[in-house]
Amino acid sequence: FGSLAPIIPYRSCKHYLEREKELGFVKQSLEVPVDCIQCQWFPVCRNGCRRNRDIMSDGSLGKDKYCEAWKLLYPYVVPRMQEILRHIHKQQSF
Repeated sequence: FGSLAPIIPYRSCKHYLEREKELGFVKQSLEVPVDCIQCQWFPVCRNGCRRNRDIMSDGSLGKDKYCEAWKLLYPYVVPRMQEILRHIHKQQSF
């Protein structure tokens, strides 16, 4: 059967340590404040980009620092995006 070396790339220990850090970043992003979950825009924003969330004194992540701006923007943008999607679906059905 031969060696698998040509198809399995070599990974250094440093690579796996960096990967663990990346996975921790993602895992921490899954924690969402309760008031975000209750927000009408949560299905759209999901508490924004992890990089825009401050670390609180207890080590947890706070809300996206642009939360209030998104709340002003979404009522304008979301209906227009829905209209675009309806138009796309209509074009695809022909």
